[in-house]
Amino acid sequence: MDKSFRGCIKCLRRAAVNQLCNKGFNAALCTSKWKKTDKMPGGTHEYIEVIACTQGRRKQIPILVELGFRDEFRMAKASDEYNKLIDQLPEIYTGKLQHLNAIIRVVCEAAKKSAEDHKIHMGPWRKRSFMQMKWSASSERRSFDYPSNELLVTSSGQETVNAAISSFQLPMASTVRVA
Repeated sequence: MDKSFRGCIKCLRRAAVNQLCNKGFNAALCTSKWKKTDKMPGGTHEYIEVIACTQGRRKQIPILVELGFRDEFRMAKASDEYNKLIDQLPEIYTGKLQHLNAIIRVVCEAAKKSAEDHKIHMGPWRKRSFMQMKWSASSERRSFDYPSNELLVTSSGQETVNAAISSFQLPMASTVRVA
């Protein structure tokens, strides 16, 4: 894929999964879905998941890939401090769910403070519980018909996924290594 890719984000995700599978990764598109409650609107969210295995192959570790990660947290009328924090987020996130949840916690606290400082209402879609549902609610995993070699998780397992994603030359700024 080259930098001239101009398709929709769904097409970009599918192309990234195709390339990961072609490189031998066990990758799939996942769609998380959650129902509407009194406090939260229902919704769906699509992201990429790469399944890695430990050396004994007993434990499978999902590595999440979110294209356009930074944009998930942008908000209108945000404080300068919040915008500076968002600008530090990677454009493409690759990492484990627990690391993502730590980022979500920090960013959503900053969003709450920004909304309070500007005396504006913070929609439920900006709250931590909603943001976490995007990547951890019940999900449907759709893989493609490619032979896949399971990625063995070693100290460089995540770096291998980062390198594979970086090699796509996606029209995004950078990936992040989350230890």
